[in-house]
Amino acid sequence: GEVSRISAQYAEALAKNLNTTALICDRDHILSAAGPGRRDYPDRRVSLPLERLMENRVPYSYSGHPDEALYPCEETSRHILAAAPILAAGDVVGAVMCLGEDRRIRPSDQMTKCIAVACAFLGDSFVS
Repeated sequence: GEVSRISAQYAEALAKNLNTTALICDRDHILSAAGPGRRDYPDRRVSLPLERLMENRVPYSYSGHPDEALYPCEETSRHILAAAPILAAGDVVGAVMCLGEDRRIRPSDQMTKCIAVACAFLGDSFVS
């Protein structure tokens, strides 16, 4: 429907502007993916760590320590660089995230800010 169309367009814009893989999920599955490796993600179930990240209701930024890397779903090579929950009418309805392959790289301020804007925009879309 409308939410998946909007999330696909937003994922594409994030991926192009941040030169990364961008994912948007609801509480259970990946809705939209754009950028490198995008075909590996749509309709996959979100990982338990990603579920917990959403439940915590706070933005996440990768620390740069490989042993602390979180993955969006099982059996994927790209880890989450930065993510934030999408809130609609006070409820967590999903998340926006950017992925990376190089475990030495941390997310930029630009990336975390773009994700926050995406979450605010998409939260309004999930409500209407």
